[in-house]
Amino acid sequence: MPPHESPRSPNPAGIIPWMLWFAVTMGFTMIYAILGQKTATDPNGPGLLGILPLAVSLALRLFALPRIGTRARAIPLYIVCLACAEAGGMMGLFLGGPHRTLVIGAAFALLLLHNPLFALSANNGDERLRGRE
Repeated sequence: MPPHESPRSPNPAGIIPWMLWFAVTMGFTMIYAILGQKTATDPNGPGLLGILPLAVSLALRLFALPRIGTRARAIPLYIVCLACAEAGGMMGLFLGGPHRTLVIGAAFALLLLHNPLFALSANNGDERLRGRE
């Protein structure tokens, strides 16, 4: 490296989505590990009610998030995707019902799907998320 150039510092804004994703995913996992087997399940409970926020989260992740141009504009929608996935899991966990395990498993799978791979680039939000110009 020439003496007049400084080393490139890592982008701290790129780690924020990863920290959010890790905190929400681990928080949901810990709540399930601690309270998951202890919560009462009502066989007549509205267990599939948790599918609605899961469907919203999946639709936003697959259709809306890739169309947003920059990372700075994508982060609020990304937070909504994470919140919907976690809300569906919590509804499945606490509302119970015969489909409790299905809803909790789908929520966990969606949280894993929402890993923030769009935040891996080194720019500060000026780049396009999917490589389009």
